[in-house]
Amino acid sequence: MAFFTDTATANVYPLAQLFLDLNNGTVGRYNWITPDQYNDAHSSLNGGFTYQGVHYTGDQSSIAAGDNFLSQVVPQIMASPEYQNNGVIVIWWDESEGGDDTNRAIPEIIISPLAKGNAYASNVPVNHSSDIKTWSEVFHLPFVNNPIPTNETDVTGIGYNNVATVNDLSDLFVPGAIPAVPKFSVTHTRPFVDPQTHNAYELAFITNVGFTPAPAPLWLVLDNLSANATLLNAAGTASILAPLGSPYVSVPVGDGDGDNDEVLLPFETRTVLLEFLDPNGGAISYDTRVLSVTPAP
Repeated sequence: MAFFTDTATANVYPLAQLFLDLNNGTVGRYNWITPDQYNDAHSSLNGGFTYQGVHYTGDQSSIAAGDNFLSQVVPQIMASPEYQNNGVIVIWWDESEGGDDTNRAIPEIIISPLAKGNAYASNVPVNHSSDIKTWSEVFHLPFVNNPIPTNETDVTGIGYNNVATVNDLSDLFVPGAIPAVPKFSVTHTRPFVDPQTHNAYELAFITNVGFTPAPAPLWLVLDNLSANATLLNAAGTASILAPLGSPYVSVPVGDGDGDNDEVLLPFETRTVLLEFLDPNGGAISYDTRVLSVTPAP
């Protein structure tokens, strides 16, 4: 949330407010806790830290302080009705030592009545975008375009904007705990050529073949479009989600009035007209994908 102007400073409270809300039954459905640099195990206190009768210094001191913080906060959350009613606690780190690439791993711990438990360790590749994607699924939100602002040079360009292409956290939970991602099938008619303009037209049929509604916006992307054809009614070309440079069109979803029916229901179909410029009159070929995140900034 810190990288977006509409949420960076919205609903920010001292940690004590969380425990007050837990006691009063007024806690939010989603809560983010950011400890200070000592309680989050990032930095060690100058004089070290004594934990459970043992005095630690250096890196061990910072780890002991972080563990001490969690030992006080996590049990209070777990004692609440909100947690016990299929709540989730996620403990995660934001960086590794020595670099930030796929050769390094950082911990992410899931505590939940819905977790697989028994010290289950997933082999499914995940990253911070997996968390964004998971909560989007839980709260039935469209996947966000998430380019980090360019002035944040320490985090720019490490994949946060590709939330539609990463795995979610469902492998860490019992089956069905995370809502299934909508799946789509795309079929299309044979092209009709206008004898006057010589433009080719096809109808594409997008069907939600999953078991959960797919919220707007939806986009139909044409990858590997044959070189002889140009999509004339393209809304743009993909510049965020690879493969890049593919033309895309908007898929009409709902009635456009912005209320809660702006979804493509399971087994519901929407039709999109595709208009091609095909000077050579050859066969038009392409591959399709349906995205619920805008493919361009």
